[in-house]
Order: sequence, then C-alpha cells, then structure tokens
Amino acid sequence: MRIKQVSCRNFKSFSELVVDLDEYNILIGTNAAGKTNFIRILRFFRDIARHGLGNALSLQGGVEYIRNTRISKDIPTELGIIFEKNLGVFNGVRDTSGIRHTISFHQIEYRFSLMIQEGGYLILDDRLTIRCSCKPETQEGEGGEGELLITHTEDGVFYELSTPPGIAIEISEIIPPYLQKNTPRPGSLLLENPLMIPLPGFQRFFAEIAIYDFDPRTPRKAIPLAGRSDLEEDGSNLALVLRTILTDPEKKRRFSNLMQDLLPFVQDIDVRKFTDSSVYFTVTEKYGDDHTLPSSVISDGTINVINLICALYFDDKPFIVIEEPEKNIHPYLIARVVSMFADAARIKQILITTHNPGVIRYADIEDILLISRDATGFSTIMKPAHREEVQTFLKSEVGIEELYIQNLLGL
Repeated sequence: MRIKQVSCRNFKSFSELVVDLDEYNILIGTNAAGKTNFIRILRFFRDIARHGLGNALSLQGGVEYIRNTRISKDIPTELGIIFEKNLGVFNGVRDTSGIRHTISFHQIEYRFSLMIQEGGYLILDDRLTIRCSCKPETQEGEGGEGELLITHTEDGVFYELSTPPGIAIEISEIIPPYLQKNTPRPGSLLLENPLMIPLPGFQRFFAEIAIYDFDPRTPRKAIPLAGRSDLEEDGSNLALVLRTILTDPEKKRRFSNLMQDLLPFVQDIDVRKFTDSSVYFTVTEKYGDDHTLPSSVISDGTINVINLICALYFDDKPFIVIEEPEKNIHPYLIARVVSMFADAARIKQILITTHNPGVIRYADIEDILLISRDATGFSTIMKPAHREEVQTFLKSEVGIEELYIQNLLGL
C-alpha cells in the first residue's frame, strides 16, 4: 500500500491540513514551523495500531496536548489518511442473481474524530471507506465502481456495500455474519480491531510505519544478542541488524556494494562477540594496514551512513520517516545520499525532514514539501513546485537551495 493523502483538523499546530504524498517526500521548513507535528500525525496512527488509542494519546503527551489550544474546545480533532494501489481481491462473489464477480479494492480512506474533554475523550466518528471495482467473471454484463463503508458508532459496527447499477451483492458475501457480530472494545477505534476489516495487513501497515532519528552514539555500545533484529528508531541495535545482513551471502554482497559507493575507504565490516551474550561491529579501512576499528571509535558520519543503508535497503517497513538523515555526513556525500533515497523509494515510501540546503540542491523540486506558519500562526504545508513565483525564480537560474536559504520559498 501507499499513503496518498494525510489530513487533519485541530491537531497540534494545525488548524486544517490536506497534503498529498508521493513515493519520495522531502519536508523542509524553518524551526518551529511544524515538521515534528506532521510526523506526530503518522506516529499517532502508528501507535494506535500498535498500542491502542488510550496508550497512543499518552505517547503524544496526554489527551490535552492533541488539540490546538487556540481553537475552540467545541471543535473536534480529526485525522484522516488515504491509501491507494492494489489492496485485496475477492473472487467468486455472487450477486443476488447468482452471477459470480471479482471485487478488487484499490483505495482506502480511514478517518476518525475525537472530542477532547476534561481528562478524557469521546469518539465522534470512526469510519473506513473502501473503494472497489466490480467485474463479472464471465464476459456477460459490465462492471463498475463500488464502495464498502464500515462505520463504528456507540451502537456497534455497520457495513454498507454500494455496487454499480445492475449488480446487487449482499454484504455477507464480503463480511461473514459471524464477523459482523463483533463489537470493538469501549473507547477503541476500528484501527485497533483488524477482524472487523476485510483487508489483511491493514492494521499491520500502520503498525510498521518506522520513524527514524538516528543517534550515532548509541550503536557504539555492545548490544545483547537477545535484542530485536529489526532496526531500532535511534539505530541503537545496529550491530544486531548487521549480524543478520552479513550472515546472508546475497544481502552481504548487496550491502558491500552500497558501502563501496558511499564510503569506498571501508574495506570490510564485521560483527564480533563482546561476551557470550552481546555483540559489537567493527570496520576495517583500506588505509589502515588491515587494522580493525571497533564500533566505539568509528566516526559519527560512518555510523549514520550504515544506519541509512540498513533502513533504506534492508528494512521491510513499507513507509519510513527519517529525520535529518544528513547529520554528520560530509557535503561531498550529500548528492549520493539523496540519490540513494530516490532509488530506495522504488520499493518503499519515504519521507525525510531536513534543514540542509545541500539535500535540497540535489533533490527534485516535485519531491519537496514546504511547511510554514500562516498569518494566524497555524502550520500549513504546500508544494513549492506548484507556486508560479518559485517557477519564475528557477527559470532565472536561481537554485532551489538558494530560495530556501533566503526564505523565499513561501512567497
């Protein structure tokens, strides 16, 4: 799946927001413009899928920190997300006349709203709209577009299937009656109850959103073998991730090629046991007479590059966010790093945040999202490529990074 659009109302520094996402997205803006709050929208969805709404609110700082304090308390907080691409197929679905159809889901819109109350919240709306294509399995008859609406209210969960003219399909053909009888836990959302949604992997997609903010200091320490094998969001378990990669010959070959492209002075990377229950990684440089350096003395830039390669090419997460990926990386390597992001975006959706003009210089303007504060102080997001004034500057051979440095992108 791919996230097509993210929207919110009365969330943190946003009053109203609708932003379209591509495969590769670069979020830029001044300090306190709202970049972190936009990432918190994605984090909120992720935490609901992983831990439930109550815990997700706590991880945001508490229910009282969700809404914008400058907006009336009577206005609810709303969040929405739209997915696209092939999301699932039901074959052999019979209509009321007995004709078999294939139903293909191709777009999902999930939306919920909360009324923030003193010390708590009330779920006002919780719905999933799944757009689909209906096609007869025989050559007779025409297909068309339909829609499955799943609505969660205080009275339970309700399913409504809209089909093209001339095609009448009972909802029980899609949602078995025994599943329709299930009810969510009080105070929970549909996102927390995957058995009520006829799309395998819907909740898992949210739960697997990865938000990385690498700290080059944490991977230097030896890490217990019993730790997680997928990359932690600060990169602290890098040694375990490398251990998994290096034990697979094909992954090791691919990893070595990527390292050679970005850091050609690195001759070899290895993972060694520190004690019987922990490991650390080492780097051998070409210019060091085969002297091996332990992770404790490896440069911040080298560690950051290794973390980026692991996240982009060896992590199965479908959507990843990387905050300021250019940290500690020499300007000479920025162009290669930006190229690496664009390459990895062929297999997963990527969002990065940055303040670095070098990243912007080598990026495609169509991939850039600019976040700023409007005249009333609310955060807004727009695409500079869609502004005529920006296009005029670019035609005058003023680089996009110069416009950013001079704070002219928000013209």
